[in-house]
Amino acid sequence: IPYELRGAWTLIRRPDRPGLVDAIRSTPTLDLVRYDSDKSYAGQSWAFELIWAALRPGGVLVADDIGYQAAFRDFASRLHLDPLLVCGDGKLIGLARRPP
Repeated sequence: IPYELRGAWTLIRRPDRPGLVDAIRSTPTLDLVRYDSDKSYAGQSWAFELIWAALRPGGVLVADDIGYQAAFRDFASRLHLDPLLVCGDGKLIGLARRPP
């Protein structure tokens, strides 16, 4: 992070589950969340649910590395979302917008 932008960032050095909960609790409004952590189905499913509940209407979830298993596909299907999928550098990224 460039020095001049560090005041706007908070680094939380904790494992995924407690760290993500802390991050969401410390942020009043989530407009955009980029999730690039746990690659397991269970881990991604848990995180997507938690993030989605905290996103404001119209907010966007960007999920990296969704090609390893079906967690993002199942999440989007269950919520009847029409996500955007982007493939690049051998990775699959999913974007889902919470309805306004």
